[in-house]
Amino acid sequence: MKDGAQRFAERLDAGISAMGISVRALAAECEQQGAPVSAPTLRSWARGTSLPHRRSSFAIVDVLEGVLGLDPEELRQNLQGERAQQGGETLFFSRIHEDLDALRERHGAGGAGDLEVELISSVLHLRDSGESVVRHRVLFTAVREGVARVVLPLHRSGRALGEIEASGGEILASGPLGGEYLGIVVELPRALEPQEPALLEVAVSTTVRADQPGRFCAIALDPAEAIVAGVTSPGILPVEVRCRRTDVDEDGPRVREGLVELLPGATGAQAAARRVHGTEMSVTW
Repeated sequence: MKDGAQRFAERLDAGISAMGISVRALAAECEQQGAPVSAPTLRSWARGTSLPHRRSSFAIVDVLEGVLGLDPEELRQNLQGERAQQGGETLFFSRIHEDLDALRERHGAGGAGDLEVELISSVLHLRDSGESVVRHRVLFTAVREGVARVVLPLHRSGRALGEIEASGGEILASGPLGGEYLGIVVELPRALEPQEPALLEVAVSTTVRADQPGRFCAIALDPAEAIVAGVTSPGILPVEVRCRRTDVDEDGPRVREGLVELLPGATGAQAAARRVHGTEMSVTW
């Protein structure tokens, strides 16, 4: 049996197709009626990769029903109680997706249909002094011509992030993605050609300490061939290390968690997965 989220996405997608309107034109019509929404957000809703979850988003849904000529509540009824039914993990990804789509739209950055992501690697290098560093690497290939900007989701590590440095591009802006991630907008030296690869690396200072328990994550919001979250420290990590993988798709959230057995003298641990979509890898120490 389909849940409300699936029915919402299918009916929205069917309504858009039946009207023969593009998501960009639909977004413009919504804005004219006092319900501003980005085209990437509408596309994400119609695909079921994110859901309306804010009060303002539910108002947009009401306008969509009128613009698409749907019956009152035809879309909205599928979201009743959805926040409670879908679970915290699905809502967590939905919020990040909505913020990511808005950030991409605002800065003209490439999205899931523009890039093929081969590797996402995020490693937190702990220091006893607290002057730790996050090194985030993304390897991708352009699908279409003209991709010049991308958004990198970076985990906040539960602490304030400091100075950000980039290799392979220039940092233009940043914005919050949900509550735990920061979206960093990076401009490439030039627009990419189709099938041209690119490697971006970002280094960010943070105040996480090696001698205090913590958690660090890497996230894939679009399809990726591989994702890695890692933690290193100057000495043996002080407590047991756990790796956790969370996947969210049309069947709902799935969580896998396991204890990592560190070898004597080990100074780090990592969680990794291949061929993922809507996946968060975390390392807890």
